[in-house]
Amino acid sequence: MESVAVVTVPFPSQGHLNQLLHLSLQLASPGVPVHYAVPAAQVRQARARVHGWDDRALRSVEFHDLGISEYVSPPPDPTAPSPLPTHLMPLFKAYTAGARAPLAALLAGLSASHRRVVVVHDRVNAYAAEKAARLPNG
Repeated sequence: MESVAVVTVPFPSQGHLNQLLHLSLQLASPGVPVHYAVPAAQVRQARARVHGWDDRALRSVEFHDLGISEYVSPPPDPTAPSPLPTHLMPLFKAYTAGARAPLAALLAGLSASHRRVVVVHDRVNAYAAEKAARLPNG
């Protein structure tokens, strides 16, 4: 049984993806198993846009698709009255509804094969902390 696995769970928008991917790469560099969990489109986006790391470093992080349902995003509306970017709301709704079960399955699998599972997540992803708290070794 391996000792520790780290799971990073960024909110699936670019500023969040980059920050936790860079942290994931830092944590993985000394050999810690790191699992980066987001929907498939954002896995591709994060991998394509990361700068300053070679392919070997990217292979040190295991990417997991948190399967979510399809969604349609409208174009950005700079005149929208909401302080939130309204064009991201369909993604947010699909993500918060669909990512919970795949994350729980990933954490359960890692919990069975590691003495400790550490989950690092964005504040927006409070559900990740709830899932981790249910693990006997989270």
